[in-house]
Amino acid sequence: MSQLLAVTYPELHRAAEVLTNVRRLHRDTLADLDDAVYVTRVHSGGIELHQSVRMTGSGTAGGDFWSLLIGLLFSVPLLGGVVGTAANAIGGDLVELEIDERFVAELGAAILPESSAIFALVRDAQLDDILAELHHHGGTALRTPLSRHARARLRAALNARRRA
Repeated sequence: MSQLLAVTYPELHRAAEVLTNVRRLHRDTLADLDDAVYVTRVHSGGIELHQSVRMTGSGTAGGDFWSLLIGLLFSVPLLGGVVGTAANAIGGDLVELEIDERFVAELGAAILPESSAIFALVRDAQLDDILAELHHHGGTALRTPLSRHARARLRAALNARRRA
């Protein structure tokens, strides 16, 4: 099982800076952190998903995957109709993905206007190392399990959307 990790920062550009620094300084140390994205919440309250930052040579999640997952977490469309259509394919409910409601509530409360967050899928075995590295940069870490079943449902929903 993996953990969905979110590290929130009260500053708008802090997540981008931290992710870039971590990537540059610790490519080998964080080998199991394949792919990460960051989001910003602009002054108007809207969520902006920024390009993934590959920690190793091959990111496993992909942009559509992150768009769907972040869109579901914040109930916002990030890729046009992808979120709405794909969300319908998985029931449109985070409960269907076994994502803890408390995680979603804490995340929504932590990402205020003019703030940012890093999102990553992390293998359980590497979570403590990654949290320790990110802790040096401040921020508040939130995490919730994301099962293989949940990831498979997200991917299937995206594949169905692409075929449609």
